[in-house]
Amino acid sequence: MTRLSRRDRLLVFGAWAGLGLVETGKAYLNARMLGRPGDWAGLAVGNMPWWLMWAALTPAVIALARRFRLDRDLGAVAIHSLASAMFALAHHLVVGTLFYFTRTQGTQVMIAGELRTTTLALQLWNFFFSYFMLNVVTYWAALGAYYALEFHRRARDGEVRAARLEADLHEAR
Repeated sequence: MTRLSRRDRLLVFGAWAGLGLVETGKAYLNARMLGRPGDWAGLAVGNMPWWLMWAALTPAVIALARRFRLDRDLGAVAIHSLASAMFALAHHLVVGTLFYFTRTQGTQVMIAGELRTTTLALQLWNFFFSYFMLNVVTYWAALGAYYALEFHRRARDGEVRAARLEADLHEAR
């Protein structure tokens, strides 16, 4: 298994950080439109960990994509299905914990008509029930993006080889 190049690591980080900035900008504009103060830094603290955690998980997604290829092995679907659930849970544990300690610790929430203080367990359950499927889909999107980029690179490399062969043929003539 080959490691990601520095360029690829920067691409992964940049893509996820870009999504985090877009999400933060959306939250900022939403707050402003609702007449609330737009606290850019606070909104970034609430949004960026979600996306940066996916930046941290993506190299492992790529490693699994390389090891268990969907284009060569039908059993890989089961492996990636299980992996997507495991990655979603890992994401929830880390990001839910960070969100709790930076945003919701000790706040009051209404649950079944009863006002309750947010606990870490309540935060994690909320993240699980609210975002589990989104994280599973995010895993598959990262997997699909990897395969799309890999197939693009293969096609480009094939075109380069074909051009070289054509140049060699012209030279030979």
